[in-house]
Amino acid sequence: MANFLPRQLRKLVFQGLRPEKVIVAEVQPPAEPVLSNAQLIRLQFERATRTPVSKRESSAQEENEVRPYGAVHDIHSKDGLTYLFRSFMALGVLMPEKYKFLYCLYALLPLGLITFYLPAAFVLSYFKLDYSTIKIGNLLTSVQVSIASFVGAIKLCVMAFKLPKLRAGEAIMSELDARCKDEDEIEVLRKVVRQGNRLLVYILICNLIYSTSTFLGATLKGRPPYDIYNPVVDWRKSKWQFVWAALWEFILMDGLCAEEAITDSYAPIYVCIIRAHMKTLLMRLQKLGSNPERSREENYEDLKMCIRDHKSLLKLFDIVHPIISTTYFLQFMTTSLMVGCTLLNIMIFAVDNSARIGHLCYVVALLMEVYPLCYYGQSLLDDSNSLANTIFHGRWVDQNEDFRKMLVIFTQHTQKPMELLAGKLIPINLTTFVRVGRSGIEEGSFHYRRHL
Repeated sequence: MANFLPRQLRKLVFQGLRPEKVIVAEVQPPAEPVLSNAQLIRLQFERATRTPVSKRESSAQEENEVRPYGAVHDIHSKDGLTYLFRSFMALGVLMPEKYKFLYCLYALLPLGLITFYLPAAFVLSYFKLDYSTIKIGNLLTSVQVSIASFVGAIKLCVMAFKLPKLRAGEAIMSELDARCKDEDEIEVLRKVVRQGNRLLVYILICNLIYSTSTFLGATLKGRPPYDIYNPVVDWRKSKWQFVWAALWEFILMDGLCAEEAITDSYAPIYVCIIRAHMKTLLMRLQKLGSNPERSREENYEDLKMCIRDHKSLLKLFDIVHPIISTTYFLQFMTTSLMVGCTLLNIMIFAVDNSARIGHLCYVVALLMEVYPLCYYGQSLLDDSNSLANTIFHGRWVDQNEDFRKMLVIFTQHTQKPMELLAGKLIPINLTTFVRVGRSGIEEGSFHYRRHL
């Protein structure tokens, strides 16, 4: 009995110190949702065509680094924007990488004179005019140019804030450029580089022809072209002051014409580049499966690369489209109004042939501001609509099942065309261009009949 109690105590103590067995319940993984065949195919499509993170990061690097695709040429579609961005820099809205302080001082000159002084000078001149002697034709000429100066200032301010977003699309352009490896695709890139730079020059020439013809017609009659407010020189006092006043207005108008040409040419240049990459994508789709030396697996990989190219095109389109929608909604509204006023001025108030020639040049300049974008917008719409037909007429019958399934999903993604809309309402195509010109003509004819 004496040893029994200590043994029982030791037994209870050791049992209390032993850890009890913990029963861990097995956690069952959640049951995966049951997907239909169409959902499974779409999931495989998204996984197969997803661009890896390393490729997206490398596309934003400099040109001397490795591109996501191995490029075999040195042609860059963004070179078609060279004249455009240099012109924006000359206008004072695109900051260079060096000498930023000096550039800010320089930017005060074009922005102060063209964007702020010129619209204000037109408004102030209407308080100084002698309405008893001024001709209605000269007044209408001044009013239509003053409206253009206000619209140009608004568009330039919008572009000043949107330029960084536009330049972000250059990385996507470089990625799409590197995908062009055949000679016919590279030739498309060479052509779009030439077209982009020439387009700005053509629009600028049309605008400068108007300003030059108006300047010559007015000075030969012994009066300034627009008689805008000038606090320093009074052209009525002497011949030399008249010459200085006329040259000052001519310089300001050339600056306004350059501003209008630059702010109106960015949209057709970008759409022209997007359309060029759409054409190269159509070429690659037509060649898909045509090389007998490539296996079915290689053709499948080529199809995935084409789908990635299409996604990159949609990204670039989504960058450019909102900016075009904002600026060209204002442009279409003013173009129709200005064409009608100018034709009315030609038919009723123009007193000689020199004034009529100047007004006709102005009508041509107005139409040239909207025609290139309407043309390229129509071309881009037609090319994007032909994607599904190109895919359908491809060589997909002899390919494997994965190829055909992915091709079906890709065809569904191409059903939504790349359509440009001004103000998210007005389609930007050739039909709209005809309507804008026709509405201006109808407006001028209506007022002409009322005058008779």
